Order: sequence, then C-alpha cells, then structure tokens
Amino acid sequence: MLFHGLLLLIAVIAAIATVGLLLFSTENKGKAIWTGGISAAVVLMSMILIIGPGHARVGVIFGNMDQHVYGQGFHLVNPLMGFEDYSTKRVAIDFQSPSGTDGNNTDNLLTQTSDQIAITVDVTFAFQLNASCLPWLYQHIGDQNQVDETFLRPIARSAVRDSTPRFSLQETIVTKRGELEATLTEVFSRKTVESLVAQGMSQAQARTCVTVLPTQLRRTEPPRPILEAQAQYAATQRNLETAGVTVQIQERLAQARRAEGEGLRNLANAAPPGWTARDVALVQNSQANLMLAQATKAAVDGGRVPIIVTNGGGTTIQVPQQ
Repeated sequence: MLFHGLLLLIAVIAAIATVGLLLFSTENKGKAIWTGGISAAVVLMSMILIIGPGHARVGVIFGNMDQHVYGQGFHLVNPLMGFEDYSTKRVAIDFQSPSGTDGNNTDNLLTQTSDQIAITVDVTFAFQLNASCLPWLYQHIGDQNQVDETFLRPIARSAVRDSTPRFSLQETIVTKRGELEATLTEVFSRKTVESLVAQGMSQAQARTCVTVLPTQLRRTEPPRPILEAQAQYAATQRNLETAGVTVQIQERLAQARRAEGEGLRNLANAAPPGWTARDVALVQNSQANLMLAQATKAAVDGGRVPIIVTNGGGTTIQVPQQ
C-alpha cells in the first residue's frame, strides 16, 4: 500500500511540473516532454501489481473495499488503489515458555491438568488463510498481524486451557500426548469457527476461512517451584521409607535379644540346685553346638555343602559328593 502511494505521489508531482513547464515556459518544452514521459511511466508502474507465491492482497480505494482478491501473478490495477498483503502459506502461532519455566515470558502458557496440577505448555498452532475470505477479514478484523495476534492467538490460548483439564499430568507428558495434540487441534478449529460466526460470517464460509493444521505439542511440565516441591516431597518419602526400614530392623534385633534373655532366664530357673553360672553357660554352648551340628547335617544330607573330615592335627580330607 505504501509503495503504490509513493508512486502516485511521484506521478502527481511530475504531472504538475509538466503542466507548469508547458504553460509558463516556451523554452523548456523539451524538459516538459521528458517530465510528462516520466509522469506517464510512473502512473503505468503504479498500475502494475505483481504478487509472489503464497501471498494474496485485498484492495482499498477511498476507504471502500474491493471485494476482488488479487492472488499470485501479474495484475493491472487502479493506480489510486492501496493494497493489504496477506500470507496464504502455513502460519504458526508459538507459545514458548522461558528456560526453567519460571513464568516470566508473555508467551508462557500456564494451565491445569485433570489432577489439579499447574503446568506450562510449549505448543505450536498452525493454520492457513483461505484467500476468498480475506476481504471479510480485513473489513472485520484487520491486517495480517491483527488476524494472527489479536484474533487467533487468544483463541489458541483458550483452546489449551479448555483441552488440558481433560488429561492428567502423566497423560500430557507421556501416555496420551497424541490424543492431547488432536484435542488441541479440534478445539482450536471449533473455537475459530464459532468466533467468526459470532462476528457475522456465515457458518459455511467460517468453516473454510481458516484451515487449521495439526498442532505440535513440544513440552508440558510443571513450573520450577512445583518441580522443586515434587522433588523435595519424593526425597522426604525416600527418607521416611529408609527410616521405617531401620526402625523395623532395630525392633527385630530387640525382639531377638529379648528372646535370648528369656531363654537364658528359663534355663537358669530350670537348672538343678547348686548349678553355677558357668554350668548354665556350658549347657547353652552345648545347645548352640547341637543346633549347628543339626543344621550342618541337614545341609550335607541335602548335598548343599561339601563334607570335610579333619583329624585334629591340621590334616583335612574333602569327601567327594555322590
């Protein structure tokens, strides 16, 4: 639009100069012809509109919309007409949380899962504009930036906050990422159509005006304070479990000592009159040796240990197992 305005201004200045030379100077008719030629060339240039691939333009003349959409290629246009450029390629709306997810970025998307956990979401919504609805978009919403930032970006934010509460934290991170992406795409598309209809576009045109492409979910995670709290909670749980195991071991050791003390007391009470503490200790050792011999015999009978025979003089013979 600015380029055509400059060309038109140059053409007007050249035309005024040409008329002035012709009216007030008989000696500069040659210059007047050159100036007139330049003016005509500038006017001709302002009538030429060339649009590259993936773009389309809508025209405005004296504040009135031209309902014709100028697509890719060469066009002859009214030199007084201004144009607004739109992209018909894939356009992306990114929500990117800062490193560390501390929530200090205006593009940071904070939402909530079904298990009431706050998460930040890094996601890309993609869409393409249908060239046929560009005049309506320009008239009711504005230029490309206004369509992207003031119309579609808020809808994308709303789609995220409507979709994530359907999934738990584990599902958004691992188990159902694909389903969440599909839900985001569906909700974004539906809300876009609803918003266009609410502003006066027909239902049929609203369904084809903005083609919503698959949404890309890059990352979901709780903000840093929540991550730190979760890590601290997990560490506390591990410490408690370790402490519980230690307490159980101590309790079992105490029980074993109590049982041992009880056995010694029973043995002392059952001893014949006149037995000394040394006699009781000898009986205890004999019982311990008997238990050891029984355990060894059971292991040997089961073939779980080799048999060693010693003659008491330092010579040992290993008996081969059958």
